[in-house]
Amino acid sequence: MIVKLSELLKEAKKNRYGIPAFAVEDENCMRSAIEAAEEMKSPLIVLAGFKEYSDDKELRDLDYRTHTFLHYCEEASVPIALTRDHTYKYEDAIIGVKSGFQCIMADRSKLPFEENVAQVAEIVKVCHAAGVDVEAELGHVGLGLDLQNDGNVFTVPEEAAEYVKRTNCDSLAVSIGNAHGLYKGTPKLQFDRLEQLVNATDVPLVLHGATGIPEEDVTRACQSGICKVNVGTDTYMACRDGVLNADLSGSKVYGVFDAMYGSYKEVLKHWMTITGSAGKAA
Repeated sequence: MIVKLSELLKEAKKNRYGIPAFAVEDENCMRSAIEAAEEMKSPLIVLAGFKEYSDDKELRDLDYRTHTFLHYCEEASVPIALTRDHTYKYEDAIIGVKSGFQCIMADRSKLPFEENVAQVAEIVKVCHAAGVDVEAELGHVGLGLDLQNDGNVFTVPEEAAEYVKRTNCDSLAVSIGNAHGLYKGTPKLQFDRLEQLVNATDVPLVLHGATGIPEEDVTRACQSGICKVNVGTDTYMACRDGVLNADLSGSKVYGVFDAMYGSYKEVLKHWMTITGSAGKAA
């Protein structure tokens, strides 16, 4: 069943668990993700439409894929929210709304505070008028742990409180020592900062860049107030490893897709366990 992301995150915030949001590239990923969620009795958040779209063919492809995903979501027995991840331009967000996403992630985290507020507030007005949620980002979740050594990228609790009030966003991605992609070394989440952010804001908080964070820290973060956990790199590596570790000799090569998507499905189930969403599908 299709639900708004804000509905899923409201329950997660109330009951102190996280819901993993997974990168879904194609129809087979979508099927596997739904199977994983149904087997684990977990709500599901689907991340799609990662790139900027410009020409007509790309836009048609996005529309087709989105409507295909929505069809599968409608038939599922667990609640699913479909999110357009990381849009950087106004036009890109509107394309996501027109394509049928329940949530748009408006990323202006590289901009100065006032510009970030102004642009996201405008997107929120349009999206809310269309019944679509908006996830924003304050502090900058960059690429790789080395970027997190710069204190300027972390989310400041006092700024977060003002930001949420002025933008009226529905959820907020925060920077507390996390980064996209593979880490250099072991990341260390700032749990004191997370506690301050939870106390300073009244919207669900989001953790991007979960791949590589120690499992016990992911679980603790979810129990401490993180409601949505974005997982991308780990899903791609699971597909790769599923193929590399499979015996595809001779006629067994026809099992290549089963190996890929089977591994993808298992890693999704694992994340549902460590975030605490397993068994939470109402």
